[in-house]
This record gives sequence, structure tokens and C-alpha cells, in this order.
Amino acid sequence: MVPASSFSRQSFIEACQAVKFSYGRTIISNPKIFEQAYSRINLQKSYDMSKVQVLELYPGTGMSSYIFHELYKPQLQVLMESKSAYTKVIDQYLEPLGNFKLHKHDPYMWESFISLIDEQKILQPEVQSRDHVHDSFLVMGNLTDRRGEQLYMQYLQCMANKNWMQRFGLVRMLFWVPQTTAIKLLSPRDFKARSRCSVITDAITDTRLIATTSSNLSAFGPGVLEAHDPLLLPEDKTNYALLEVLPLNHNMELDYWDYCLQRLMVCKSTPLSDNLEVLGHGASEFLKPRLDAELLKKKPLQLTHQEFTEIASAYALWPFKPSLYDYYDQSDDQ
Repeated sequence: MVPASSFSRQSFIEACQAVKFSYGRTIISNPKIFEQAYSRINLQKSYDMSKVQVLELYPGTGMSSYIFHELYKPQLQVLMESKSAYTKVIDQYLEPLGNFKLHKHDPYMWESFISLIDEQKILQPEVQSRDHVHDSFLVMGNLTDRRGEQLYMQYLQCMANKNWMQRFGLVRMLFWVPQTTAIKLLSPRDFKARSRCSVITDAITDTRLIATTSSNLSAFGPGVLEAHDPLLLPEDKTNYALLEVLPLNHNMELDYWDYCLQRLMVCKSTPLSDNLEVLGHGASEFLKPRLDAELLKKKPLQLTHQEFTEIASAYALWPFKPSLYDYYDQSDDQ
């Protein structure tokens, strides 16, 4: 363990770079990438950072954590990491600084968060009203391994359901993700990569592309790069991106909305007039007279989240609609 008074930034960076295990994650070894990307978010505009608690998932050796600390100096940074090759570096260099707490648990397990908040009480965020972004708590992390996209989709569902970390309010999140995940989440209407998760992202978040590697940019939908103006990072062995996610307050009835969204997006290139029967036998006969003729001409990948709400509202009135539990499957198109 290095005493805080003897901490050397250079020694710490070298210790981080000396660890060669990646565990399937994208490991960023250049501190300048973190400096440039995190500077773009400019959190001082939104927070009194001396009062902010940060939860970071999969921080690796903690290089990301330390650069974030240099820029913003939050009150507390809790690092949830279970890999011993990484935790040794955090134990030796960051924990002695006082602002860092290491929670040696796997963020993939929901029990890790129960241990963190309810049992060990290492992190105690306050509950704030949902009329503003939470001003003393944020979540960040590296979700670039093979389970990362699945985890992100779970967190997106938590934003919709107002649970997990979102039970404390509208909690800002910063996540490194595979570039393919960012492309999927930010796909605009009428673009081939538009999917269920793109619609959910539109409906319940303000998601911003902060940075992305500079290869494969043509895979982003029309207008995405122009709208977000991301920092373009050097090409790497893998393509990745940094997303800033601000949850939006909503009063949506999610059950029917998500059911209609999920079922209709299975045949996302088929006009609604020919697609409604996927909602249940007899759905077409009931819904067509109740939906606008122009809406029926559209394909699901062309619809706004408000138009899905219109469909779901009509569907909820159908007396013979099937039970959601007979059809609903979270493994369907994300």
C-alpha cells in the first residue's frame, strides 16, 4: 500500500499499464483518452462535485477512476471490481488516497448492490425528486465485455421501471460500451439498425454520444454524428464508445407499451396494416378502425415512441387481448 503522501501519478499509471489481463473487456491504457472524453462532459455545470458520490462498475485497475478524480474531485468514488489483478492496483494506490472505496464484488450480480448499499452501507445516496437530474450521485462504468450489452439493456429497463440505482431519482450514467451497442441505441427512425432498445432510449432517456473510435463511423444512422459531435478517438483493436445517459421522468404505462413495441419490432419492416396480428389473434380487426390511416401505412422502424403509445393505448381497450404473460419474452429483439 502506497501512503497518500507518497502517491506518484506516473507510478500509478505504469502499474495500471503493467497489468495485461483484459478479461474480455476493452482496456484503455492511454490516460489522455479518459482526460479528453471526461472533459467533454463538463460536470461542473451540473454539480457541486464536493457533494457528489460516484459508483463505478468494472473500473479495472482504476485508471479511469483516477483521471475522473483529477478532473472533478467528487466527495466519494466507490469502485465495484472483483478481478484480483485489478483490485491489487486499486488497493495499493487508490484506497490510501481516502476518496476511493473498493467493493470487491461483481457488478453482474444484483446481490453486489444489496451488499454495497443495504448491508455494508458503503454508499448511501439520498432519494431526490424526479423533476431534475440527481445532483449528488452518478453511476459510471466499463460495459465492453461479452456481457456488457446485456447489462446495459437491463439498466435501460431499470430506468424505465424506476428501480435499481434509478430508485434514488434521475441518476446520470456514463458508460463505455462497444461501438455496436452505441449504434443500436442511437439508431434513428427509418434506419435499418432501429430496434426495440432504440425506441426505449428515445422514450425515457436523453442519451449523448460523447466519444467513439474513429473506424466504422458509417455504421451510425443518418444525422447521428452531426447531432452528437463526438470526440473521435484513435482506432483500436476493438471499437468502443462513451455514452452519457440522462434518464427522463415519464408516466408511461409500460406493460402494454413494451409488449406492443416488442412484438411489432419483430417484423419491423412490415407496414402496420399487415403486422398488427402479431399482437394476438383478432388484433388487426380490433385495432385498424381505431388507428389513423396514415399511421397504419408506416413500418414499425419508422414509428416514434409516441406512436407506439398510441397503438398501446388502443390495444389496452381490446376486451379479448391475450395475457401478456402468454407472449412476453425479454430475450426478443433488444
